[in-house]
Amino acid sequence: MSNEGTVVRVDPATLIVAANVRSNTKLTKEFVASVKQHGVLVPITAQEAEDGLRVVDGQRRTLAAVEAGVQEVPVFVVAPLEDAARIVDQVVVNEHRAELDDVEQVLAMKELEQLGVSAAAIARRTGTAKKVVDGALAVGGSTAATTAMREQQLSFDSAIAVAEFDDDPDAQARVLLANGSSYVVERERAARARAKLTAELEAQGLTVIDPPAYDAVDAVRASDLYTGPKRSTTVASLPHDELVKRAGDGLRAYIVSGYSSGERAPEVQYAIVGWRERGLFVAEWRERQVQTSDLSPEEQAAKKEQRRQDRERTKAWDVATGVRVAWLQELLQKRGKPAPGWELLSARQSLDESYGNYPWPMVLTLLQAAKSDGGLGKYDVVKYLDEHPTRAPQVALALALGSIEGARDFDRKGWQSSRVKPYLELLASWGYELSDVERQVTEADQVAAA
Repeated sequence: MSNEGTVVRVDPATLIVAANVRSNTKLTKEFVASVKQHGVLVPITAQEAEDGLRVVDGQRRTLAAVEAGVQEVPVFVVAPLEDAARIVDQVVVNEHRAELDDVEQVLAMKELEQLGVSAAAIARRTGTAKKVVDGALAVGGSTAATTAMREQQLSFDSAIAVAEFDDDPDAQARVLLANGSSYVVERERAARARAKLTAELEAQGLTVIDPPAYDAVDAVRASDLYTGPKRSTTVASLPHDELVKRAGDGLRAYIVSGYSSGERAPEVQYAIVGWRERGLFVAEWRERQVQTSDLSPEEQAAKKEQRRQDRERTKAWDVATGVRVAWLQELLQKRGKPAPGWELLSARQSLDESYGNYPWPMVLTLLQAAKSDGGLGKYDVVKYLDEHPTRAPQVALALALGSIEGARDFDRKGWQSSRVKPYLELLASWGYELSDVERQVTEADQVAAA
C-alpha cells in the first residue's frame, strides 16, 4: 500500500541516501548531539522506490540520526520525481535553507547536465545566473578543478580558471600554484594564443621574431619604414601583397596584443631586415643614430643586457594590461560614482588630450560598447552616451582611462611612460592589485634612493 502524501516513522538506517547535492555532508558534533537529544524535528522528505524509501531532502538529518543511534525519524513520503527534478528541488531547497558550498553546487549542476538538461534550462529552473552555471559545468568536467576546490579550498572563480587549462597540464599546474591568480591566468592565455598564432605563421613559411625596439636598425617595423625618400608612405600602409613583395625574404612577423570586439587577442605585424638593400627608408633621426658597432665591447654588452631586460619587462607589462583592462571594465559597470578622485583624473586628461586624435577603440573596449564598421569610434561613444545618459560619469572616466590605456604602445611599453606611476597609484587606491611589473614602476623611486 502506498504511503504517498503521509508522514511515517521509520528507522533512519533503512533510508536510501542517493547521490545528493550534499556530497560533502557536514556533520558537526553539536548537530549530531542535538539530533540525539531531540530527535529529527523536521520530517525528512523521501520518495517510494523499488528498493525502499529514497531521501529527496534531508540527507544531513538522516546521516546524523544514524550516527546518533536514533531508532525512528519522521519521513514525509512524496511521489517519485524525475532525477533532474529531484536535483533541482534539492538545489533550490538547500540554497534557501543552508547555502550550498561551491563544490556541492558544481556537482549538482554537472549532474543535471549529464541528465540532458541544458545550461540555460539549469539557470532558469534553479534561479542561478547563466554565467555561474557555465562556470560550474566547466569546473564539474575537470578533475583537477573539483579536486582543488575540495582539497585545497580553491575558490569557485579560481577553479574556473584551472578548468580552462585541462588540455595543458603544465599551464594548469602553474595556475594551481598561483591559486588562480588573474595575472598568471592572463599570462598563460596570452602564451597559448601566441604559441598557436606563431605555429600558424611558421607553417606559412614566415620567421617570427620578438617585437623590434623602436630604435632598432636591423629588423625595423614596417610601420616605421617608408617607400621613398620623401617619407610620405609607410610600408605598413601598403596592401599586404605589395608589402610582401617589397620585403622579399627579409619579411619578419612579430606578435602584439590587440583588442577585437572588446576581447584581447594577439595580432600580427611585420618588420623587415635588409631594408636598405630593398630601397626602403627610415625616419631621418634614425639614420643619424649611433650604430652599435661604434660602441666599445663593454658598452655593447651593457646595451644588449638593457634591451633584454626591456623585452622581459615589456612582455610582463603586456600581460598586466590584459588584467588591468578587465578590472577597469568591471569598475565601469558599477552604478553611481565610479571611484574616489575620478573627476580630477577626467578633468586632467581632458585638458591634456586632443579629442581629435583620441583612442576611441580603447574607450569602447572599456565601456564594453559596440563599435560600428568604419570611423574611429567617436560617434559610437556618443551613441552609447545617448542611450545611457545616467552613465555619464562612467563615460567621462572611460574617456580619461582610454586616453591613457589607448595611447600608442601603452599596452606593451606603458612601464616607460612618465605618467604611469601616479596612474597606477590611483588604481591601487581604488582596489586594483598591482602585478610585479606594475609594482616595480610605482616603487622605482624607492629603489633608486636605496
